[in-house]
Amino acid sequence: MAQARAVVARRLPADLALVGVSAVLWMVSIYLNNEVLFQWTEEEEFVHWVFVPAGIRILLVMLFGWRAAFGMALGSVPWVLDVLPGVGAGTVAVTAMATGLMPWISVQLFSSVTGVRHPWHDLVWWHLPVIAGLSAFTNSAVLNGQLILVGLEPPRELPVNLLAVMIGDLLGALVLLLATVSLVRLIRTRGATPDGCR
Repeated sequence: MAQARAVVARRLPADLALVGVSAVLWMVSIYLNNEVLFQWTEEEEFVHWVFVPAGIRILLVMLFGWRAAFGMALGSVPWVLDVLPGVGAGTVAVTAMATGLMPWISVQLFSSVTGVRHPWHDLVWWHLPVIAGLSAFTNSAVLNGQLILVGLEPPRELPVNLLAVMIGDLLGALVLLLATVSLVRLIRTRGATPDGCR
């Protein structure tokens, strides 16, 4: 027991640092996507036709695991407060936690089937639409379900809103994942040491 506590104590600073890094990267990616790079794709508060942070969250979870989930949840709080003004603290907490939890669940499911756990380990081209689509669906389903439960979205609009968020997440994730796989493949081709994509 004492040895386990010692291991946890040694890892805690690094874990907290990765949570912080994930939170900052998530907040910065949302700002750059929504306010700088793809502002023109905004349809409404929760819908951007190209949402590159959807790819960021997949890569963060693959790199940092549960630490990324916690970090993205923390980093989502200011965004949730901005797009859902006046909602209760419980709604803010649940929405923010879902933002981190859904990509983690998606990556776990994806990894259990394919064996891929890192963006540079055995990641091949057909994996991209699979992990991007899975993450887009889970995020959109949970997000729209929450909006319905708190009365901010009529249930009759669920099919349209579900598809709209999914499209933005899917396109954004594919853009980033394609760039990542291409870069890793180029590095491997040039004889770099890390494992690359086949």
